Amino acid sequence: MRPNYESHDGTCPHCHSKVPQDAPVCTGCGARWGFSNGHNRPSQYDTFIGQYRLGQFLTIASMLFLLALYFTPIFESEPSGTKLAMYVVSVGILGWSLNKLGQGFVQLSLAKSGELKWYRKS
Repeated sequence: MRPNYESHDGTCPHCHSKVPQDAPVCTGCGARWGFSNGHNRPSQYDTFIGQYRLGQFLTIASMLFLLALYFTPIFESEPSGTKLAMYVVSVGILGWSLNKLGQGFVQLSLAKSGELKWYRKS
C-alpha cells in the first residue's frame, strides 16, 4: 500500500521563513522537505516498486535460462567452455538481480519508517 504524503509545520528551520503546507521547497533558502535523496514517502515507495519488479523479472528470467541450459541437449555438442561461460553469466545476472531485490526492500523500509525533515544539499 502506497504511503501518504506528510506535510511539514509551515516554517523552515534554516531561514525561519513561512512555507506553504504543500510546498516541498523553501522559497527563502531552497531547503527541501523529505528524505535526503530528494524523495517523499510516496515517491520513495514508487522507487521500491520499480527496483522490486526489476529484481523479480531478472531473477525469474535467469533461473529459467539456467534451467534451459541444463535440460537442452543442443549444448552437448558445444564446447564446454561456452556452456561454462553461459552458466557464469546467468549466475552473475541472478546474483545481481537478487541484490536489486535487497536494495528495493531497503527503499521500502525508508518509505515506511524513515524520518522526513528539512535538508539542504551542500
